[in-house]
Amino acid sequence: MFLFEGAFGAMLHTGDCRLRTDCVHALPLLPHPSRRIEYIFLDCTFAQCTLQFPTKHDSICQVISCIWKHPNAPAVYLVCDMLGQEDVLFEVSRSFGSKIHVDKDKNPDCHYRLSHVAPEILTNDPVSRFHVMSFPQLSDRATEILALARSRPSSQWYAYCEAPEASVKWRTVLTEPMQDEFGVWHVCLSMHSSREELE
Repeated sequence: MFLFEGAFGAMLHTGDCRLRTDCVHALPLLPHPSRRIEYIFLDCTFAQCTLQFPTKHDSICQVISCIWKHPNAPAVYLVCDMLGQEDVLFEVSRSFGSKIHVDKDKNPDCHYRLSHVAPEILTNDPVSRFHVMSFPQLSDRATEILALARSRPSSQWYAYCEAPEASVKWRTVLTEPMQDEFGVWHVCLSMHSSREELE
């Protein structure tokens, strides 16, 4: 965020983010406590959108819940390598007491960020149960599903892969985890505030 002060008063620009109440309460005080912020510029990506989507906390809980549903799965692939999604990986690592493999050569940016923010959750062991992968690297069979996921701007989908079940159908619901016909679990995490959060 950027705070500008001058003859025009005080102006806060939130930048590209998802504001939560705890973020607002964590803002430092203005240099002069008697001053107030006259203008706030918010990230309004979803200002015109009435869709409901889960909070970041709820999304993380959904990811963990999806993994718990498959305790015997030898590998879990998390499509979770964007800046601002480190909390998901940290909580998965904490919840399962396991480190997460990020291929330093294939995903250097994510590896670099995690090595500075949470080095204790990283492992170089490719046999680790948990792996971070970039969005377009999922199975070719899921191309249609991924195209639909990509069409939802600024929403990130986390995926868990297992053997497909023919009875599972695709549902366009953002608030609950869903499993597609390929056995990939999808959990929505928006990196921007919902209209309700903005209000």
